Amino acid sequence: MTKIKALFAALALVAGGLAVAQPAQAVSLLDKPVKQTVSVPRPSGKDKVVNPHPTNVSKALPTKNGVAVSKAGNVSALIAPSYSYAIAEDNQSSEGMMADVQITKPWLSPAESHTLWEMSVCDDVNSATRDCFEMGWTIDNTGTVNGNTTDPYLFVGYWKDGVFQGYNGGANYHDYAANTTIYAGISLNGAVGGTRYMRIYRDPSNGFVWFGYGTGTGGSTWFDWVGYVATSTWTNPPVTFGTNQWFGEVVSTTRTQASQCTDMLSNVTPTSSAGHLTSGMDLYSNVNPDDISVRVAPTGVGRGSVRVNSTSARMGGPGLC
Repeated sequence: MTKIKALFAALALVAGGLAVAQPAQAVSLLDKPVKQTVSVPRPSGKDKVVNPHPTNVSKALPTKNGVAVSKAGNVSALIAPSYSYAIAEDNQSSEGMMADVQITKPWLSPAESHTLWEMSVCDDVNSATRDCFEMGWTIDNTGTVNGNTTDPYLFVGYWKDGVFQGYNGGANYHDYAANTTIYAGISLNGAVGGTRYMRIYRDPSNGFVWFGYGTGTGGSTWFDWVGYVATSTWTNPPVTFGTNQWFGEVVSTTRTQASQCTDMLSNVTPTSSAGHLTSGMDLYSNVNPDDISVRVAPTGVGRGSVRVNSTSARMGGPGLC
């Protein structure tokens, strides 16, 4: 009897250990990640502002319905001639967004700035006080995101009152200390050729905006929280978002949009069955069914955005020279 009791005690201890080992912040991708199924960690004193003063960069605010806005309320000078986009969007009210995204290694010309995949959410107030939150991967020549001409890097960023606060930092961005393996600015070279899961989510309990990164898609694959933006210092913190976009972007300071050499996401012109794929695009707390629309900006410059279904698109395309 003593041996039997000891055996049951041992089994209970092992079971308890397994329960503890399961990451508390993980959410099964089998569950539709809407407001009531999302569980974000509680911020702690171990979460630090690791990069309060990132490199200052000039950057254009994300467009809305094809219209570029800047703090001055006009079309940003950075949009022409240097930026080009292939975009999917679902612009209904949300508390965040997610996607399964391919990690690729598009060719970046040494003479141009960066090529990237990104998703972003913005509130819909006027451009002078607009807040946006973005996450993605980039290949970058400028040195602002662990600059490298061949490796993709994970990045996060945010806008406060229409002003970009820098890549992978800012006075309000906290690294999530419990996740020691994935952080903003890490190389994703080992993930090239695979699909990774990314999400941005506003915690309604305190308004903080969290960034999550996962190791794959579907099934019981888990993801981890990377960090968060503490919006407690905002005069008017965002409550919901109205601009939700997933896109490829190329920036050049030496060539116009019609002569960029850099590939956007891949060197394949996208079709419904070829080229870079972003799938599983979804919004948190959206009332209506997801139904993305696609476009390029500007039009007629060789980039493409092809809708595959209501939550998937292929975007990007080869450079133009």
